[in-house]
Formats: sequence, C-alpha cells, structure tokens
Amino acid sequence: MPPRAVVMTCDRWHLDFVGCYGNDWIETPNLQKLAAQGVVFDRHFAANVDPEFASLAWWTGRTQLPRPVDSVPSEWDVGRLSAAGVRTVLFVEASEENASQATPPFDEIIVITGRDDLEAQETETPFPRLVMRVEEWLVENASDERPTLLWLRSRGVPIPWLPPLGFADLYLDDFGLAVSSEPVAGDPNEPEMTFPEGPEYDDAELVEFAEEQDLSPEQNRVPEDTRYALAMYAAYASLLDRWIGRLLTKLDANVGWKDALLVFAAATGQPFFLAKEDGASDLSDLEQALPLRGEMIQTPLIVRLPANVAADSQHAGTRRPALVQTVDLLPSVLEWFGVTGSLTLEGASVLPLVRQQVETIHDSVLIGDGAATLALCTEDYLYVRSGAKEPGAEPAVRLFEKPYDRWDVSDVANQAHGLVDDLERELQERLVQQNLTTSIPSAAISQ
Repeated sequence: MPPRAVVMTCDRWHLDFVGCYGNDWIETPNLQKLAAQGVVFDRHFAANVDPEFASLAWWTGRTQLPRPVDSVPSEWDVGRLSAAGVRTVLFVEASEENASQATPPFDEIIVITGRDDLEAQETETPFPRLVMRVEEWLVENASDERPTLLWLRSRGVPIPWLPPLGFADLYLDDFGLAVSSEPVAGDPNEPEMTFPEGPEYDDAELVEFAEEQDLSPEQNRVPEDTRYALAMYAAYASLLDRWIGRLLTKLDANVGWKDALLVFAAATGQPFFLAKEDGASDLSDLEQALPLRGEMIQTPLIVRLPANVAADSQHAGTRRPALVQTVDLLPSVLEWFGVTGSLTLEGASVLPLVRQQVETIHDSVLIGDGAATLALCTEDYLYVRSGAKEPGAEPAVRLFEKPYDRWDVSDVANQAHGLVDDLERELQERLVQQNLTTSIPSAAISQ
C-alpha cells in the first residue's frame, strides 16, 4: 500500500486532562490506548500561543513570530506534499457561529459545523460530526490508492466548554457540584443546576493539582466557577476521546488505512490556576497574567507507527523526554512521505526520536505569544521574557526549573542572574538565526 498518514490536531487541550500524561480521574481511555500503541512525547511545546496563529506552525514548519503580515504566512510548506504527488485533505471543525475558513494549500478542504450546548445531542456537536464525515470520506474514496494525508483540525476543548449534559454529568459530583431534580421556575421539564459552597479538597488528585499551582492556605477551596469549569472541561475532553476512539477503530479496520502513520497533537494548552501574586481573579485573566505559563505552552503529542513493521512496533508504549515543538509536525509528515529537497523549516522530524535513532533534535525551543512576550525552553529551564510595559523600562523576566517545576510555580530568576544573562543571549541568538530581530517589537528586545 502507498504511504498514508492521519494527523489529528487540536487548537486547545490541557496536558493534565489526558490520562497518559498522569491524570487518573478523567476518562480518556482511547487516547491512553493510542499511547500504549505509540510513543508519547513528554516535552512537546507550542511555538506561538496566540489562538489565531498557533496552528500555522503546523503547516509552515515555522514559529510565526511575530504575527504574519495580513495574518497570512509568506510560505505554506504543506504544499510540497501535493507537488510530490501526495493527496492532501483537510477536515476543519467549526461551530455554527464561527465556521472558520482555512486557506492552506490542501487539495481538498472540508469544513464541518455543529453546535455546542448542554442540551445538544452528542452527534450534533462539531467533533462527532467531523469524525462521521471522515468515515463517509473513507467509504467514498476506498478505491483511491494514491499516497494520502488526512489532516483533522479540531478546536479541541473549545471556549466556552459546553458538552452535552450526559457528558457533563460524568464529573459534576467529582467537583462538589450537583444537578437538582427541582424544576426551574417557569419550565417544569428543565432540571436546575445548583452549586453549593466550595468544599475543601476531598480528592487526592485535586489536592495534588492545587498544590502544583501553589495555592495558599486561604485558597484551599477551589472557587465555584473554577470547579464548574474543570468539570465541563473534563467532560468535553471525554466527549472528544470517545470519538477519537471511534475513528481509530474505523481506521484499524480499513485495509487501506490500518498501517497509516497516526499523530495526535495540540497547538496550545489552557490555564486554570495562578499563584496569588500573578493577580488573576478569574479564568479570563489567566492568559493575560502570564501568557507563556506551562499550562499554555506544553501540550500533548502522541505518534503511532504501523504495527506491521517489527522495527517500528517495538517502540509501542514508550516515552520520549526530548524537546519537540508544533513546528516539528510538518517535517515529520514530509519525511514519512519521502518529500525531500531544499527546506527552510525551523522544525525537524520527530520520527528519528520515535525510532530511537537520535536522542535530541533541539537543544532549545523558542516560544512566543505573537506579540512582545518570548520564552526559551531548554532541557533544564524555561526562561520567559515579557515586553516592557513602559517605554524605556526593563522587560520582566522569569525563570523556572524544568522538568521539576511542571506548572511554573517557583520563579528563580532573582537567584540566578548569571544564568538569566546566558539564556537572554541564547534567546537573542535564536532571534538572529531566524531573522526575527527586525520584526519583534522593540519593547520585547533588551539591549
């Protein structure tokens, strides 16, 4: 059979809401099964967390820092696949209110809409409708024997998080929330959702999650709106996992696709908790308080090679600690299809890492928010440099030890001035190498 690949990407998915990344209370059995069959990357990072441009790194192999002029990249390297004879099909999920139009040069782009609502039927929501459309496409194109890339772009866990009520019920009790049987005034058929006073943590996993966020003693109760948000987020993640499982089952039963390369990845994460000094009062403040915090920049990546190749199947169920990034997806797909030539990509293929042919492909990765905040992540540290708020002022810097400080709790910048200077020089060198110094706002570059 010709080489084929299925890439499933999500705009947003918090790393801690996937079972194979350490969560033992959320129900994501299908992603855990995929992890058992493939290779899990423990240190996969976003290139740009600006929601509008985060995904562009997938199709260009570049960080997109700062924002592209007129919101359009100068080059779409995914087009190299079509030029090499690979059929490329992009499935894009959107809500009915925001049916986004994709512009990269895929041979075929299919936009699927649906609605997010607690009262919606499961099959009315966008991602299940996307999966069902992919299933139809597989039947319609069963006789096509060309090398083919199917790229599924999902919103992941979208904002706001409104899963069908049947999924929401999975976690409301876990977070001290209840659905009352008392009818709502004026609508005797509608149950009323009530939110009692926040209890202290009675779940070991929640205790650990809160401690990782450095919640102070007076914050030993998760705010009501945050507990509800966590329950809805977990519920939507379980909805996605259910339909990912259905798609994987269909692919594994399809002779033409059972030996395809499978990739699952997310562009950005989602912040939930902040240390008190960051000054955030609710979820809407989190991304503004520290845009490049660990919850936003570290995301899932799972790669499954075909089981029919003995040399590849031996890697199933293993993990890789190497630094990788969203810009590495396109080079990986290009290598899978044997597309070579003069490439100017910032990313590198992860397939040698999967096959344990190399131990690293990056010494560090550059991350940005699309504006004035930049970060450099190395094997041992995450260095974050925010743009100066006042003209002439010094940029704010933060430094976190990695991988021990998973969610950026302890800033050690004031204890390691020499290391901060070294990392700043390395960041500047990376900007020069990638021709970004003339494009990044001056407030973001210390002289």
